[in-house]
Amino acid sequence: MSNRSKLNFKALKRKQKGFTFIETLIAFAILATSIVGVIGMQALAKKGSFDAVQRALATALANDIVQRMRVNTAGVTAGTYSGTYSGFEANASMNRCQSIGSLCSSAQIAANDLYEWQMAIFGGDVVQSQSNVGGLITPTACISHVAGAVSVVISWHGRTASTDAAASKTQGSLATTCGSASNSRRQVYIDTFIF
Repeated sequence: MSNRSKLNFKALKRKQKGFTFIETLIAFAILATSIVGVIGMQALAKKGSFDAVQRALATALANDIVQRMRVNTAGVTAGTYSGTYSGFEANASMNRCQSIGSLCSSAQIAANDLYEWQMAIFGGDVVQSQSNVGGLITPTACISHVAGAVSVVISWHGRTASTDAAASKTQGSLATTCGSASNSRRQVYIDTFIF
């Protein structure tokens, strides 16, 4: 290397001594903004995930009671499944109809089906510190049976405000009367035929 290039190198070396205070502040501001954005995105994803779990649970439970009703058509015809279930009031029947040797009437099977179904909806089958934690948020379930046509509606409250799930339904229909009207009401609605 020549003397001249050595001098230029030394001059460059002296000018660059590190970051300035303003550069450091700008880097921290960018970093802090990024972290706040990531935390906000995580919170939004967690809310969406919880709502999706609630929707999946409601769909599974609506299908569950329809399948139980398909097995017990005599109970459906007798109207033992029809009703509105807005609080866990069911009592387990003396005969739970869960053993091979137990003989159950269609009414006993329906009572047992409704008991187990309500346990799942209201979270009674998942208890932590003496409170139900596995069900839907403030659920209401409604079952209607008219001449073979069965409707099952499960309403619950979502965590965020939205359009009322039953707002587009005909007034007085099972969807509009099942659960309290609000901008956080979510619903699963199944129509089927059971003969």
